[in-house]
Amino acid sequence: MHFSPITVIIADPRTITRNGLAKTLESIQEIQVIATTACSNELVCFCDRHQPDIILISANLPGVNSMKSYRHITEEFPGIPVIIVADDNDAETIIATKTAGEFAWLYTSATEEKIVSTIQAVHEG
Repeated sequence: MHFSPITVIIADPRTITRNGLAKTLESIQEIQVIATTACSNELVCFCDRHQPDIILISANLPGVNSMKSYRHITEEFPGIPVIIVADDNDAETIIATKTAGEFAWLYTSATEEKIVSTIQAVHEG
């Protein structure tokens, strides 16, 4: 039986975070990272080109630093769920995310198991 992995684009301005997350997910058979970027404009291009299953987007991504900006991404690509990745001390983003109710979120300190389970849960709806 053949299965299609969950395709993911990672958008984070910090190289070490972006590459570390991609490297972590490489070992997970059910998930395929299809692009990474540090730029919100490039993120839009990658989403248009690749139509990923999920976007993992940093709360610190330049040009995408408010709930309005996250909503723009989801309006432009309504079929692609967004998981916001916030720093552990970024309570403002997490509170806004919970209040909006339309985004999943992870802390940058999340374990591999938490990252994978969140991606799977978001993919399953």
